[in-house]
Amino acid sequence: MEKLFFISRFIVVVAFVVSVFFWVSKQTTGKEYEPNVCPEVSVDFAITLYSKPAPFYSAEGELVEKQIRHDGSQLLISCFPGFDLPRKSMFVCKDGTWVAEDGEQELPTACRPGYTFMQKFVIFTFVFVTLLATFTSAKAVYDECTGQNRLRSGARSTLFGIGNIQYKPLTRYSASASIAEMGNNAGFCMIIETIALFAGFSPHFFVFLDTGIWYLNPAQETMKNPGQAEISMHVVFGFTICCVMGIMAALIKYGKYGGLAREVHKVLGTYVIPPVCVAFLLSAVWAELQLPGSIPQKIARNMLVIWCVVVLYNVVTSAFVRDIAAHLHYLVALWGLICSAGALRGMTIVWGYLLGCEYGYGANPCLGIVTGTAFSTLLPMALFIYLNGTWNKRYARKAFLFAAYYQLLIPLYVKYLFKPCYPRMNLHNIYHDYAFALPREFYSSEEQYHEHFMQALGH
Repeated sequence: MEKLFFISRFIVVVAFVVSVFFWVSKQTTGKEYEPNVCPEVSVDFAITLYSKPAPFYSAEGELVEKQIRHDGSQLLISCFPGFDLPRKSMFVCKDGTWVAEDGEQELPTACRPGYTFMQKFVIFTFVFVTLLATFTSAKAVYDECTGQNRLRSGARSTLFGIGNIQYKPLTRYSASASIAEMGNNAGFCMIIETIALFAGFSPHFFVFLDTGIWYLNPAQETMKNPGQAEISMHVVFGFTICCVMGIMAALIKYGKYGGLAREVHKVLGTYVIPPVCVAFLLSAVWAELQLPGSIPQKIARNMLVIWCVVVLYNVVTSAFVRDIAAHLHYLVALWGLICSAGALRGMTIVWGYLLGCEYGYGANPCLGIVTGTAFSTLLPMALFIYLNGTWNKRYARKAFLFAAYYQLLIPLYVKYLFKPCYPRMNLHNIYHDYAFALPREFYSSEEQYHEHFMQALGH
């Protein structure tokens, strides 16, 4: 019994000594590091990440590790694709509070929708071409109204290097116009074609800037094109052509014969415009051929490339042989064909809206194809020939035939023109986001028809 009592006393004494030792050790090594911790941050449409601060040595020479959100930790806000912060600043944890490096910015609560590189490119080129067309149009009207175009007595024009050309007002001529007059008329008609292009494509551009998606029916935000990357590349080539053509027009308008401006114009027209035009056409066909379509569609899509290449060949060869009159006629025809894509798509939406098409504004584009391209291609070409008085010239009739490409396709579209709102095919098989129910005949079963009908009601 005494032995057991002795052992218990011994254990108590040892425990007391050990406790005193650890207490003394703690007091002598100083207080434990107590960091300031910043709160967690939640930002809508973003991922928040925290860095781990660098360790430090305490007064006693011990290495102290810090953790995330301790003093010195940095906050990284990574916005989702398509979103961005209005101002970018680094936030650092300081005394338990996130502080911006500039000392002024508060913590954001959400990332706002931002612009991708493609959207910024569309904005830049759209504004550039719009300002260029507006300035050119305004200057042409001003010069015509004030008589600034009239050359002083005895002065000669150097347009295209051909002298002895006197100015005449913009009007119809009983005989063929001079080269200088044709140049002015060409600029006027190509501005009309450019306006038709941007008027038709503007809904597509604005919706793309808002959503980042190319829709064939932007008015109702449906018919999402399956080839988004291909369409973006097509737009890049198209805007490149617009910008280069505008620069070339300025070079030929204000450059002197034999000068640097004319040489640059020649280089751009020989080595830049042709390959870019071919790439522009091929990218359009590549994007379109990914979509199933009817035989008339496939004919129109494939023939357009061949047709435009033939016109481009005439544009280049006529310039090399110095047949400037023919060169200008073919150029107006080519530019009209390039601008036709925007006009036909825009007119399709307009007709769908005016007719109240219940199956969607873009269900049947045939009426828009025939009428829209008349404004962008056929009528400007006819006006150009009328102003020049060149109906009796072979190159003028040939250029008019080139410009009438879409009207020559009317026999393929006749049966669709009589029903401008009736779909040509089951659009649900092409555009999986199509928001409208189609006639019963396009569905293989009643269940499929009712399914799309209820989806359309929900939309």
